[in-house]
Amino acid sequence: MNIFSSNRIAGVCLAVIVFASAQVSASDLSVSAKARVSVIGEGADNPTRAAFIESMVREVVIAPLGDDFSTTYSKARAQIMHYQDQYQYVLVLLFRKGVYVVEPIRITLRGEQVIHVENNYQLQERDATPTRPGECPDDTVDVLFTCPACSESQWAVTNFTKSVAAVEAAGLNYVMFSDRPIPNVDVSGRANSQEYHDYLACPNVKYFSNTGHGFPQGYIQTDDGQVSASDINGYPENQLACKIMFFTSCYVFSSSLKTAIMDKNASYYSGGTDVISMNSGDDVFGCYWERIMEDLGAADMEQTLIDCVNQYYGSWPADYGVEAPGPAPWEPACADTDTDTDTDIDTDTDTDTDTDTDTDTDTDTDTDTDTDTDTDSDSDSDSDSDSDSDSDSDSDSDSDSDSDSDSDSDSDSDSDSDSDSDSDSDSDSDSDSDSDEDVDDIVDSMTAQTSGCGCLHVGNRKSSALLFRIKSLL
Repeated sequence: MNIFSSNRIAGVCLAVIVFASAQVSASDLSVSAKARVSVIGEGADNPTRAAFIESMVREVVIAPLGDDFSTTYSKARAQIMHYQDQYQYVLVLLFRKGVYVVEPIRITLRGEQVIHVENNYQLQERDATPTRPGECPDDTVDVLFTCPACSESQWAVTNFTKSVAAVEAAGLNYVMFSDRPIPNVDVSGRANSQEYHDYLACPNVKYFSNTGHGFPQGYIQTDDGQVSASDINGYPENQLACKIMFFTSCYVFSSSLKTAIMDKNASYYSGGTDVISMNSGDDVFGCYWERIMEDLGAADMEQTLIDCVNQYYGSWPADYGVEAPGPAPWEPACADTDTDTDTDIDTDTDTDTDTDTDTDTDTDTDTDTDTDTDTDSDSDSDSDSDSDSDSDSDSDSDSDSDSDSDSDSDSDSDSDSDSDSDSDSDSDSDSDSDSDEDVDDIVDSMTAQTSGCGCLHVGNRKSSALLFRIKSLL
């Protein structure tokens, strides 16, 4: 049986569970075995390590939930994280059925020993997915669609099919990233974090729609981790100018993500103020993109959302918020906004301007007319005038004309034109990653937290936070 030993340290209820002869009900084991569990992150490509993490999640997180897991959640995902070469932790996300909400749990490890489990964990900077600064891969794309949650919602799949058809009818080009195929849509790959940064760096991308889970701390879920507000803060100024940024994601309207995006001068931002359902919420985004594309050039960005929410939720604002300072992407103010992708470009094409085309004008132009002009005219022209015309036409006309003109013409043009095009577009995004508390202080410092997600707290089912030693899960 599981052996519990409880005490209270710094207000946190701790339970030591030793899986020496782990005995969970047959029903709970059955739920755990059938649960969808994926492992991503550092070390996930090591089959032994991934198997250990998956087994641990099934034993430590899913089995204690029993039937609650199968009725409440669609899947679990474990992301292996690393901190300062000291220890690893696992960020476990439980995906709620029917809504764009995930519940995070943090499990701190040292080697293969579980030393702390924190339920209702709130995401922090250390949890952001490492990426490089965005580089536009295709400047012909107008619309970016991302759906890291399409495998969870058939409504999302249906509405992306409709949205893409509307985009194509409007004569625009799109790129789609999803965690599953979508009928009649060209899916370019999975919705990984780097794809967001790369395509949002494209000045021509004016329409963006994301369907997936959001966090009140200013994150959205991607296929390989998270995109955070601080990622957006690192973008060049005006990078999001003239862009419509539409999120079918919970909690993102009142979070730091909105602040970061609007600080980069987006024309429009909408997202969930609370929980967004996978049915009505997906219908709203499908409605929005169909109407925007059908009336491209005349649609009201804000009123279109209000009309769609009224249609599918019954009344505005339901669980949505919108901010639309404009200008709309089709307005003249947005034509050719080379949205700063860092306009400084240093224009410093550095024509130098000396211009140092360095025809070297020297000016010796060194045509070397010599100037003796050494035409030597000698004039030896030797015309001899027997003119030797000889016409010999070896043309030796002998005029000797030697004219030597030496024309060396050495014109030296040197044309090193030095145009120096420095274009030092110094993107500088040093993306510093926050430090963390020392693992040895975790147990003494942890206090119970709630995520504000309307979550079904794991702690209310079995225990609020857990400390485990696992002797062998492999």
